[in-house]
Amino acid sequence: PARIADLLHAVIECGDRVCLEGNNQKQADFLGHALANLNPERVNQLHMLQSVLALPEHLDVFERGVASRLDFSFSGPQAARVARLASAGKLNIGAIHTYLELFSR
Repeated sequence: PARIADLLHAVIECGDRVCLEGNNQKQADFLGHALANLNPERVNQLHMLQSVLALPEHLDVFERGVASRLDFSFSGPQAARVARLASAGKLNIGAIHTYLELFSR
């Protein structure tokens, strides 16, 4: 766990599509936090694909400049924050899909 940032910096390139699944499992919290804490000078412009935006970390990646585009199915408790980030130009919504449609693409 202490070296997750090293791993993510090694395997994710600027502009990659990243699918972050899970909203109530340990890995969802762990990976969301790890992605949000990446160095935006090394990894940025990520296109996030997520079924549910449930955790604050799911949007921290946009606030910190790591990610810029989002395709999702449901924003749940983060809906107001999604709207604020989109209005501020920190988050570009690619599409809002049904769950099955999102992951079939």
